[in-house]
Amino acid sequence: MPKITIISFHEHRLSSWVQEGFDLYLKRISYWAQCEHLMLKPSNYKERPLAQEQDWKLYHEHKILKDALVFICDEKGSQKSSLAWGKLGSGWLEDKKSQIVFVIGPTYGLDRRWHTPRSTLISFSQMTLPHELALIVLSEQIYRAFTIAQKIPYHLD
Repeated sequence: MPKITIISFHEHRLSSWVQEGFDLYLKRISYWAQCEHLMLKPSNYKERPLAQEQDWKLYHEHKILKDALVFICDEKGSQKSSLAWGKLGSGWLEDKKSQIVFVIGPTYGLDRRWHTPRSTLISFSQMTLPHELALIVLSEQIYRAFTIAQKIPYHLD
């Protein structure tokens, strides 16, 4: 069973409506993959270089696996259709030992060292989304990818 880790940076606990929606999709995803959420507190530095350096330390504290596929949510990332995500979901299901990490970075962005040869920048929209909303969109799209891969009638084309 693939393992999915979602890392997000939040100053406070999630709003109740976000937690409820997020939990709903995590429960649905758990049918196909182990899923965990690491909610990290971003650095309190107001200067970008110091903040990014502090957040880089969190990368090591949580031992992001070097062989994991890492998707970093970033407004500069490439956009994929839901069907394209479905193809990725098929691959994750075929490789039972897949380790996939999704990162929703902090306000000042992630240090470049988070970007590895196996990481991909992704974007949900050209619009900037609040971090909590991005978390809901991400979890729903992961669920949608698995339903497309399994030909479950959730995604209507």
